[in-house]
Amino acid sequence: MVLKTADGTVDGAGKVIGDADADHRNSAGYVLAGPELLTVFEGSTGKALDTVHYTPPRGNVASWGDGYGNRVDRFLAGTAYLDGQHPSLLVSRGYHTRTVVAAYDFDGTDLVRRWVFDSDVAGTQYAGQGNHELSVADLDPARPGLEVFAAHESMASSGGRGATYRDAATGRVLWSIPATRDTGRAAVGDIDAAHPGAEGWAVGGTAAWNSPVGELRSSSGELLSTSIPAANFLTWWDGDLLREIGDHAFDETARTGVPTISEWDPAAQRQVELYRATGTLSNNDTKGNPALQADLLGDWREELVTRTADPTAHRLRTLVSDPVYRLGVAWQNTAYNQPPAHLLLPRRGHEHPARPGDRADRHRPRTRPARARTGHRRAAQGAPEHRRRGEVGGVPRHRGGAAGAERPDGRPAGGRARGRPPRRRRRHPRRPEHHLRPHRRRARQARLHRRAHPPARHQHHPAPDGGRQGLTPLPANSGHRPGEVLPGRRPPRCPPPATPCGSSPLV
Repeated sequence: MVLKTADGTVDGAGKVIGDADADHRNSAGYVLAGPELLTVFEGSTGKALDTVHYTPPRGNVASWGDGYGNRVDRFLAGTAYLDGQHPSLLVSRGYHTRTVVAAYDFDGTDLVRRWVFDSDVAGTQYAGQGNHELSVADLDPARPGLEVFAAHESMASSGGRGATYRDAATGRVLWSIPATRDTGRAAVGDIDAAHPGAEGWAVGGTAAWNSPVGELRSSSGELLSTSIPAANFLTWWDGDLLREIGDHAFDETARTGVPTISEWDPAAQRQVELYRATGTLSNNDTKGNPALQADLLGDWREELVTRTADPTAHRLRTLVSDPVYRLGVAWQNTAYNQPPAHLLLPRRGHEHPARPGDRADRHRPRTRPARARTGHRRAAQGAPEHRRRGEVGGVPRHRGGAAGAERPDGRPAGGRARGRPPRRRRRHPRRPEHHLRPHRRRARQARLHRRAHPPARHQHHPAPDGGRQGLTPLPANSGHRPGEVLPGRRPPRCPPPATPCGSSPLV
């Protein structure tokens, strides 16, 4: 993710970019001084990966169209596949007077500038021809390549054209809609099934934002009507392959509108309302946009996200910054829908929850409770001889006892002793050896080898060296090599891997 940044920006790792204490606002609240930066952030963590100076720099504020700081801060950004395969970042500044567009590539480490277009360098013929968007599309299936349809603000720069339909590769004007003043609204989309491709239209007459007159043309430039639909927004809404008209019922006094969806009727040359989002409001004054429009549900139709008028005195982070809430949205549609839960969201008395990264236990390591060890330690603490590890009633547990063997209480050997918990079963399937790390693989192989070749059992006796424990071998028929004595320590359960053990080497 790439964002325009400045002094005091804090990345997802908590690192401050630039001067954390800087405040470059002037008395009117505009920021017309201080560094302007461009930063690439890691998408999964928000960590800043690279920061460069923003191109183009602010420079002389008045060179962008005014002296108080409005038009100098008109920015655009987008993504373009300039080589046909890899995404490049486009950033732009200014479109009323001077226009500058810069392209960047990111190689995973560094943000590298590819090229810069500046109307002050390329020539005055490009000045004043900026736009409020960066967009190209295939609007005419009968024509190869992509096209651009745009409204124009300066009639002096556009040559008396209110809107133009151009070749995206060369900028050549294919057809245009004439005008005598700033044309503030134009739109293009397939709204008439009788004509292939998309239709384009722009407001005319007084050029008011909601003017019902203008020119509606086909993708080939044929004039279809001088009555036009609203030119605020378009949406795929009702399930057919044509686009519907996104607009709003605007209140001039309150300066707000209620979002609407309408369909263009070519025969009657008027739009017919299909839906009104009563109780919600549109954005951007007369422009009447939803907060967001996208195919959120994946059914190829588009959903509109609109705002409501419900006020609140609480200023909080977005709900999806809460990890439990975000996971709840993901599982919400399993079985019967259930409301997502929360972890960090506000409760009464705790109106300002901590950021997800501020939780003290966020990275606390997991610990397991200590487990009591069995074996010779238990025997050393006075446990009965027959309760040592590996034996039940004096009989080896893993053998289950010889045929006819009995415990001291007369019960048959085998099974587990009363009061002893059952052996814990393996919770997960055994991993194949090629998935194990080398040291774990060797440990498993040694463990299997010990099971196949159990070590000899030894008898202890006091050593003649002053109380040190020595070991005497069992008789030769015990399976132990005759005459072998390992004083002062227990024998290893299996010789080292390089030493043969029985008839099978350790692999």
